Amino acid sequence: LDKTRAAELRGNVLRAGLLNAVVSCLDGRDLGDLLPERFDGVLVDAPCSCEGNVRKDPFALLQAPEKGLLQTQMALLKSSWQALRPGGCLVYSTCTFDPTENEL
Repeated sequence: LDKTRAAELRGNVLRAGLLNAVVSCLDGRDLGDLLPERFDGVLVDAPCSCEGNVRKDPFALLQAPEKGLLQTQMALLKSSWQALRPGGCLVYSTCTFDPTENEL
């Protein structure tokens, strides 16, 4: 939902010459209801506990995960699945190595 990051991503999409990509600041948990079976591919860059950032920040493992994190991840996954056309490709990505966050 960060408009600055969305603008940077939109710029990267344009530089890559992608004409069939959508960058949005909408809450991804609502996407499936708003646009059911609309996309051939959906990339979910889900919020996570950021364990993968431990190389950059050794204290990353000491930070408490966001409250309701797993529920948010599951809602994003379900919504993105609804937005996906039959036979489409769904990519779910986090920067953590916690199986509870990556093997939903």
